[in-house]
Amino acid sequence: MNSRNCEDRLPDAPATVVRCERSSTTEAINAVSDVDGAIGYAEAGTARTAQEGGRLSLVRIDGQEPTTDGANDGAYPFWETEYAYTYDEPRPHSLTASFLRYLTTQVGSDIIREQRSHVPCANLDEPLQCRPS
Repeated sequence: MNSRNCEDRLPDAPATVVRCERSSTTEAINAVSDVDGAIGYAEAGTARTAQEGGRLSLVRIDGQEPTTDGANDGAYPFWETEYAYTYDEPRPHSLTASFLRYLTTQVGSDIIREQRSHVPCANLDEPLQCRPS
């Protein structure tokens, strides 16, 4: 990171381009939409909502729009896998263990899919693509 406001580099910043980070997807989208010529990346559901509101444009790669189906079949090559990490094995009835179990239930998967346009790795044609390399 070499900018706090996503427009001006910090004094003595070595990079020739401005690079900034934001703590939430919404903040990142706001920064990209506020700065002419800015490029950023965000999760698909929130980015699509911002696009529909006229706040930004989604990038096509080789003519392919960024869609879940396009990522799944390899037509849109830029996608990421979200991982949940813990420092140690969570205690069986802890909030952490409960949350991780919830993420892997049908209800949790449905909410993630519907609310955020994310596809659980188990639902991909090639689920091995989700494993860390």
